[in-house]
Amino acid sequence: MRKYKVKRLPLVGKMFVVELIGKDSKINFEGKFYCRNNIYMVAENGNINIGDNVFLNNGVSICSMKSISIGNNSALGENVKIYDQDHVFNKSGLMYKQGYKKAPVVIGNNVWIGSNVVILKGVHIGTTLLLLQGQLLQKMLKTIRFILIKEILRRKK
Repeated sequence: MRKYKVKRLPLVGKMFVVELIGKDSKINFEGKFYCRNNIYMVAENGNINIGDNVFLNNGVSICSMKSISIGNNSALGENVKIYDQDHVFNKSGLMYKQGYKKAPVVIGNNVWIGSNVVILKGVHIGTTLLLLQGQLLQKMLKTIRFILIKEILRRKK
């Protein structure tokens, strides 16, 4: 059963698109939710769970075929992309007929993800974490760690 649940009226900008594709799709907003413009969320037989007091900046895209969870008091910068699936690819046959590899994405509480970060299937981000712009995340991150891009490290020297 497709389901869209909001506990509190969200504050949203222009072009807030939510798509539920397939009977098992669910998107759940646990509490206060704020977003700017051009936000896209799609659950295709997947689940998206957004915690309390979450902010999404311009151009955020969240696409689920399995499960994506964003914890309380978290913020996503401009153009952040989150995917819990990837195409299966074999040399023979058409790619779009080969299916998908899927794994949950979990973003803990108090996480701040900077602009242009891409989070891929199977990533589990702990709590109280700061990710600055331009990261590609394919592995698990531990709690209370800070990831800095090279440009910022160079500026400090």
